[in-house]
Amino acid sequence: MSSFNIRKATANDATFVLEMSEAAGHGFLTHYFKQVLPKGQDLREFMLSRVENTQGKMSYTKCLIAEVDGACVGMINLDLIAENPEPIDPDLPPMFRPLAELEASVPGALIIEFLATRPDARGKGVGAALIDSAKSQAGSGGVALVVSDNNMTARGLYEKAGFLEAGRRPIVTQGWETTGSEWILMKTPNAVTS
Repeated sequence: MSSFNIRKATANDATFVLEMSEAAGHGFLTHYFKQVLPKGQDLREFMLSRVENTQGKMSYTKCLIAEVDGACVGMINLDLIAENPEPIDPDLPPMFRPLAELEASVPGALIIEFLATRPDARGKGVGAALIDSAKSQAGSGGVALVVSDNNMTARGLYEKAGFLEAGRRPIVTQGWETTGSEWILMKTPNAVTS
């Protein structure tokens, strides 16, 4: 693979960001958005509107893109956890609660929400370069992420990048089909867990 460069995502990348977010989520996002889709709306357009919303958690504004010869090959979505996180919203859907609990346990950390590469770019250093970019922007709590216990490929990548396991919570599926049973919080050694 040619050398690649990493840049901030733009509004023109929204479709790619959604594609990579869906790949990283292994059907989790699609399952959730099917449950909350307003009647009469197209699922893909509804999900894309979440990526295009500059204030949303899935916003392209929180993403970095890896490119090879001008073609997008990978994406990472990053979100900073507050030093003093707000209490978890009691109305948060149950499938998101364990994720929110794990993320809240690393105040000040930069969270990798989604990381994915195109299949033909895997194993070529794109994911590692995106992780390195995240590490260069680390918050006071380091860098952290949550991954499913069944995603051995991703866990191997994160372990190779120096992430350590820091906590677990049961996966709440609400009908989402997965072979995973637990969410695993992984963090850089300098990330403090509360």
